[in-house]
Amino acid sequence: MKKCIYCGAENPDSNTHCVSCQRPITTTRLTGSMGNNPYPPQNIPEPPQQSPQRNPAPSPDDDNFLYCPHCGTLNERSAAYCSKCGTRLAVRSKRRWLYALLAVCLLLVIAAGVLLALKFSGAEEPSSPEILEASAAVPEAEPSATEPDATEPDTTEPDATEPNATEPDATEPDATEPDTAETPAVEPPITVIAATEPDATEPMLTAPKKEPDPAVMPYSTISAGAYHSVFLRPDGTVGSAGESSNHRRDVSGWTDIVSVSASTHTVGLRSDGTVLATGLNDYGQCNVDGWRNVIGIATGPDHTVALFDDRTVAAVGRTDQGRCDVDGWTDIIWIAAGEKNTYGLKSNGTVVAAGGNASGQKDVDSWTNITQISAGYSHVVGLRKDGTVIAAGSNGYGQCDVDDWYDIIAISAGHTFTLGLRSDGTVVSTGDNTYGQRSFGGLRDIAEISAGQSHSLIRYTDGSLYTVGKKVYGP
Repeated sequence: MKKCIYCGAENPDSNTHCVSCQRPITTTRLTGSMGNNPYPPQNIPEPPQQSPQRNPAPSPDDDNFLYCPHCGTLNERSAAYCSKCGTRLAVRSKRRWLYALLAVCLLLVIAAGVLLALKFSGAEEPSSPEILEASAAVPEAEPSATEPDATEPDTTEPDATEPNATEPDATEPDATEPDTAETPAVEPPITVIAATEPDATEPMLTAPKKEPDPAVMPYSTISAGAYHSVFLRPDGTVGSAGESSNHRRDVSGWTDIVSVSASTHTVGLRSDGTVLATGLNDYGQCNVDGWRNVIGIATGPDHTVALFDDRTVAAVGRTDQGRCDVDGWTDIIWIAAGEKNTYGLKSNGTVVAAGGNASGQKDVDSWTNITQISAGYSHVVGLRKDGTVIAAGSNGYGQCDVDDWYDIIAISAGHTFTLGLRSDGTVVSTGDNTYGQRSFGGLRDIAEISAGQSHSLIRYTDGSLYTVGKKVYGP
């Protein structure tokens, strides 16, 4: 007979499993599988002679006792090892799920606290629109006017009245010179505002913040000078491009500007009616500090003209040939300045003129129904109410051949050429095209034009700027 080491029942020698507990019959007693067993097999007392009743499987309600998972012996709950087989007892409780739930809740509370601490410990981002706008509106520094333009080695101001070997268009040819003298150049590519020009990367996107009196000349947001260009930004500051000699581009500190005008110097009109000027001042053309209540400005190479809110006119600068004799003018709504002349448009559509008349540029007494005027080197152009154009003065390059123009809404007279803006946003032109300053073929959606000496500046309806002609003078 063999005795079962688990329940102590007697079994025949041929049996491999106990007839009482149905467990395999072995010759050695099994030990616990976890931890040190304080009950070695040799120290376990022999079971009683009578086979004990095997306990039923543990019940969820038996919280005061623990059953050995190996032999099924009932043990006190405080016991760590089975009193019979020495197997380590695992603590079972029906409340363990409650402890697990409490642990999960505790972890969630800790995580929420950490997130709140991280949220309120960091510095808050500035959210005020005013702060954001202030940080974005800091203008970049304007290039120093004392350093000559790298693309223009000539830093001296050529006299527009004297021949210049480097500027063939600076002198007026003989009126008898045939039109065949013009040598059209191949149309150059359109120049977009250069990214390397700090003050040319912000094109004019909107109209100035203060609108002028609709009965008088409008504000100018762009102006092509003799050797440079200026343009008005939406925030009232001024950008420039081109040659920087004689401080003509020292406009980086200008603010609250509503209109600009350029020739050999630069003039800006502020919204409070005062005027700023910089550039060549050999004839006092920049002495505008005392002007007040100004509503319009115009510049010639050697003089500056202002239109006041009482529709009178003043001029400073070179006075020979009477170009600044405008003190008695009244009822003026538009002004223009040429090389040696000043023009004023009256509210009745007639034009008055002061200055020289060597080429007939003052022969405007018969003009009527005029709504705009513009002056070049020695010619003047007028826009009529019906959209046609009239011109007087030198015509050596054909700059006065405007008789067949129609549907024109704006005009601009350059040194020896003339531009006209049509209502469909295209440009017509006549006169000198040596540098491609009239190469507007295919360009559309143009809102504003300005003719200089050897280049033209354009503002499109979307606010972007382009230069045609001698592009080193424009953005």
